[in-house]
Amino acid sequence: MRRRHDTPFFATLSGALDQLRAKPPRLDEGVRTDGQRILVTGATRGRGLAVAKDLARRGADLVLLGRTRLQAAADEVRAAGQGTKVEVHGLDLTEPDAVESVMDDLGRFG
Repeated sequence: MRRRHDTPFFATLSGALDQLRAKPPRLDEGVRTDGQRILVTGATRGRGLAVAKDLARRGADLVLLGRTRLQAAADEVRAAGQGTKVEVHGLDLTEPDAVESVMDDLGRFG
């Protein structure tokens, strides 16, 4: 008898269905992030972009990481949060030295 996740196809399908069924965690509306510098990965599309916009509305300064659409995402996040500081860094995880390079950059910006 085969278990539910024995093949990559069924494991992927099951994970996708779990994501569709799950409600994403929500931050209480009154929570503020003023003055905090927060790093958001996958910030140029989908959930990552939605999280970045929400944090910007709450007053956070953001560091956005993503592969594409960096400037467009930064513009959207800035528009969502009045006065939000936004840094963007390209990060392509298929590049062997990408993570180390971004972390070096972030260390310089303190």
